[in-house]
Amino acid sequence: MSNQYPYGYPQQHPFPGQAPTQPAPGQYMGQAPTQPAPGQYMGGMYPQQPFPGQGPAAPHGGTNMGRPVMNTNYATVLNVLKFLTFSGVVTYFVLSNFYDVGDIKLTWQSIASAVGTISMLICAVIIVVTALRMNRAKRAGDRTNMRKPIVWLVVLSIPVLIVGTMAVIGSVQSVADTIEGTQTVTVKSCSYSELRMRSRRGGTSTSYRFDLTLTDGSKHTTRLGSAYDAAGVYSTLYTACAEKNGPSSLTLEVYRHSWIIVNARLN
Repeated sequence: MSNQYPYGYPQQHPFPGQAPTQPAPGQYMGQAPTQPAPGQYMGGMYPQQPFPGQGPAAPHGGTNMGRPVMNTNYATVLNVLKFLTFSGVVTYFVLSNFYDVGDIKLTWQSIASAVGTISMLICAVIIVVTALRMNRAKRAGDRTNMRKPIVWLVVLSIPVLIVGTMAVIGSVQSVADTIEGTQTVTVKSCSYSELRMRSRRGGTSTSYRFDLTLTDGSKHTTRLGSAYDAAGVYSTLYTACAEKNGPSSLTLEVYRHSWIIVNARLN
């Protein structure tokens, strides 16, 4: 069947009252109008603009371009953990030096060891949280938050590892002494010395050291921060080790694992 219109379809006339339609640029008569794709106009491309009130779209696969990734709550929790760690280290040394002899010394040593152990566990939490923070900062390209944690890890780890080791050992010793109780030992020989230290305020402080050798051959050192104690341990040790009056033997009642002297007497 031959085409009745060899040169295309005839121009369509509008209905009465309808304005004539004009073909779009580059479009022939009788061709269906083509709609431009989003972000495209006829004859080229133009950048897609955001709608009013909408921010610019992020590039495909992009990150936060180095912006900090740590929010306020994250920083607050981390600072609280750091404060607790440093406070625990200071508290450990303070409690450890409350008393020199007696049952009360064992009590405070047990408390100090518990505080030191808790501080070490908090430090472990800080290390884990910091490692997660560094990993997140690395993925986000935040170099600032990648470098700061390294400094904090060094500052925290050194004192906490020292205190943590001492605290764990002290905890084991305290538990063993609490279970076994005190033991009576005999001193074979001993020596006495004084250690004077100058304080920052210009004064001096003196501590008293007794090096003891027991009849079983074991050696122990006892340091007393004061010449006065309620049990009279200092005066007995001083008489036996410094004055060395007579051949009398020195007998001690001690917590063997922690080496805390509870009582001392001359036989």
